[in-house]
Amino acid sequence: MADAALPPMLLPEEVAALRQRVAQLEAALTAQQRGEQTLRDAKDAAKQMVETVREPLLVLSPDFRVQSANPAFYQLFQVRPRRPKASASISSAMGNGIFPRCIPCWKRFCRSIPSSTTMR
Repeated sequence: MADAALPPMLLPEEVAALRQRVAQLEAALTAQQRGEQTLRDAKDAAKQMVETVREPLLVLSPDFRVQSANPAFYQLFQVRPRRPKASASISSAMGNGIFPRCIPCWKRFCRSIPSSTTMR
């Protein structure tokens, strides 16, 4: 009965293959963690740049959801920043409907710009 509880014995070449696979997985995990850290660093740097620009700046997603805005934007439109996880619409970011007629025209304009274009 004691023999039934023992795991089957692995051959030396199977053990070597498993060790090699574990090493490959550890290397892949390390590379992924480095990549994630690089992305976090780039995101933090971009966030700092947005926050330090003196002109009002609004960063939007492709579907026109507010990703971030700088203090100059909030001051100009006299609005407060939303909670970090909240995704505001343009109209709510620009004063909760103060500019309702401007938004559709502005969206059409933005859609006409190729996505690789940087606005200045």
